[in-house]
Amino acid sequence: MTTVTGKRAELLTEWIEKINAITKTKDDAQTARDEAQAKYDSLRLQLDDKPTQTLAAQVTSQGLVLDSLKQKATAAENDYQDFIDTQQTNIRSAAEKIAKQEIYENEKIKAKEAELADILQKIIEANDEITQLYAAIFNGAKTDVKPLEQAIYHAKDPSYPNYNMWNHIPGIQRDILGQLESLLKYTKKWAGTDK
Repeated sequence: MTTVTGKRAELLTEWIEKINAITKTKDDAQTARDEAQAKYDSLRLQLDDKPTQTLAAQVTSQGLVLDSLKQKATAAENDYQDFIDTQQTNIRSAAEKIAKQEIYENEKIKAKEAELADILQKIIEANDEITQLYAAIFNGAKTDVKPLEQAIYHAKDPSYPNYNMWNHIPGIQRDILGQLESLLKYTKKWAGTDK
């Protein structure tokens, strides 16, 4: 284990030990059965090549051992499957809880989220300053150009200045600003500084 810590590590270890134990029991039973099967097959081949009473007795004896080990392997496989089937919800829940809590309680993430919250706050504050500057300067500039507007009024077919600044307004667009403000709230929550 390299990441999970504290009580989550204890819970993880507990589940791994349970799963490993039932898996080992199943694997050991299957291995014993497979080895008995291989020995039985070998003895059968020897008996077919050179039939003797000793080999016949060994085949019979090995057949009994094999039958017993097949039953044990089947029982172990069933126990394993029953364990997995009955515990899958608990195992899944433990996995989710362990991984999520490791994130929720991680001090490094909280610290980085706090840094991010500070940066977002500074961006929003800087944007507020830009908005105030924009309003003051733009309104001042429009006031300063009034004499030019008044001169246009005397034209036969006047064409008035278009002060529309769509998509060219300094600062952050409103929809993006709204997203940043939402992100700031979310980030403060992660950092634990949303109080």
